[in-house]
Amino acid sequence: MNRFKVGMDIYDVKHVIIVEKDWEASKMRSEVMWQDFCRRQGLVTDTPYEAFSFGGPGSAIADPLAQLVLAGKKTATCSAKLLYEVEDEPLPEVGSYSVILDSRNQAQCVIQTTGVVTIPYEEVTEAWARKEGEGDLSLEYWRQAHWSFFEAEFRLVGQVFTPDQELVFEEFQLVYRLPEASLG
Repeated sequence: MNRFKVGMDIYDVKHVIIVEKDWEASKMRSEVMWQDFCRRQGLVTDTPYEAFSFGGPGSAIADPLAQLVLAGKKTATCSAKLLYEVEDEPLPEVGSYSVILDSRNQAQCVIQTTGVVTIPYEEVTEAWARKEGEGDLSLEYWRQAHWSFFEAEFRLVGQVFTPDQELVFEEFQLVYRLPEASLG
């Protein structure tokens, strides 16, 4: 089966037309926010950045997680290291920028990576879970939500998620938002 990738998410080809159209439109919206951010911060506009929505384009979790970033409650995210390797993508780097998109691919804010740590799923601590800002902030909630998420992601690439899988935790700070950026 043919698949394609947007960020760290892999999709079946049957979704290409819809996602590709939405992704092209989102690049324009993210580019507008990026240009404004660079102008206000005195950065060169060709400074590299990525644009993504939590969970991938159109994901049900994109809006609530973007809202947590806007509210200052979500200051970290994680991905499976294996998925970076499968897609031959570089790991996040301290100092890099990202434009966060909502489920409609509208740019919501700019974040900057402040830390990157690789640890096995089974060694994630309550402190790391809390930084992700999700649910009741407990490690138990984090484990349940992320186990389901990673199981599905690994299935898409023909792998099985196990407790010893390495995760890449990315800490970030909110560095820019439009005054009207709100999902509520």
